[in-house]
Amino acid sequence: HVDVQDRGGKGRKNPKRRNRRGDRKNDHKKPLPAVIEVVEGPSEEELKALKKAELVEKAEALGLSKSGTKGDLIERIMNAGPPAPVMFDLPEADFIKETIDKLAGVKLFQRTPERVAHRRADLIRKRTVFETSKPIIETMPDGVLEVEFTLRCESGTYVKETVHGDGGRTQPSLSSLIKAKCDVMWLDVGDIHAD
Repeated sequence: HVDVQDRGGKGRKNPKRRNRRGDRKNDHKKPLPAVIEVVEGPSEEELKALKKAELVEKAEALGLSKSGTKGDLIERIMNAGPPAPVMFDLPEADFIKETIDKLAGVKLFQRTPERVAHRRADLIRKRTVFETSKPIIETMPDGVLEVEFTLRCESGTYVKETVHGDGGRTQPSLSSLIKAKCDVMWLDVGDIHAD
């Protein structure tokens, strides 16, 4: 009589996941997120060390009133909120159309997307975009551009990532080509071709 657990069969105490095709040694770690540097304004001590003329310049740069005593200026600068976010211009509609047209025939290099990384091997897959349709571009009331287009791709292509780039894991992506953030609003599979 042989005990199944001693033999290492089903029910063993410390099951190890077998390596799957595509697994890499020490390559299972996800890339670190981009470092975001938070820049804080000057401290009260730093502001007190400045001359009044320098405080006036700082207040002027922040769009604050530059009159008053040194203490008033320090208080105004300390209470000023963070600077307004910088707005970037969206690419022209013609440029977006040209870029989508140029995607036809492009070979994509797609690393396993974050959304499926927990169940797929971390590989770089080479996929081709065969053709694209003429995009329809609409400007929404809030200024956002919505683009509708059709891609015909090789089977196994991560289509959403072809659009938004998945943080650089798909190269090239529409987002990287037009240098703007892209999100997929909806996705339909139009047809499956047998050729």
